[in-house]
Amino acid sequence: MRAFRFAVLLVLAVAATVVVVGGAAAAPGGTPLSRVIGHVYVNDNTAPVNTVAGFDRHADGTLTAMQGSPFVVGGSGTGRPDASQGSLQLSDDGRYLLAVDAGSSQISVLRIEHDGSLRPAANSPVSSGGVDPVSIGVHGNLVYVANAGPGSAPGDVNYTGFRLNAGGHLKPIPDSTYVLPNDSKPGQVLFDGDGTRA
Repeated sequence: MRAFRFAVLLVLAVAATVVVVGGAAAAPGGTPLSRVIGHVYVNDNTAPVNTVAGFDRHADGTLTAMQGSPFVVGGSGTGRPDASQGSLQLSDDGRYLLAVDAGSSQISVLRIEHDGSLRPAANSPVSSGGVDPVSIGVHGNLVYVANAGPGSAPGDVNYTGFRLNAGGHLKPIPDSTYVLPNDSKPGQVLFDGDGTRA
């Protein structure tokens, strides 16, 4: 098993936001708006069921809520703002959005449809491998999750690795969990440029 060196970067934000480029040229209600050039997603961290809000991003800089937003992701949030900008991540191929479900200690994988709407992938959500996941790092098909835990039991604060396959399934990597001290409070997990270190 390849050893990973972990670095923690604590970044505080009210909610995680991911911007996706590209999209359809439609406006809600037939209102003439500038063309849609991408999408913006926000992890709402809602309880008992977590949702992700989706917005169309227009060429003139305006945002409009997507039809069907907010999208149910499958797990549960905590019902309060999270403390990491990494609670949403886009897969490297742009097909999936990964979201932490801090209240249920899970990770949800959402398929991004052609219009930007979100649909849970099969077998989603999955256990985060710890307690209170706060951040996701993605490099290729490699995914690592920072679990902040309450620090009340050994191992509930950790980094845990997964592989994301082309079908949107997250599978734990055996022996990938790196246990942190109970009081470490990780805020984010990031990869270096070539993906050899998280």
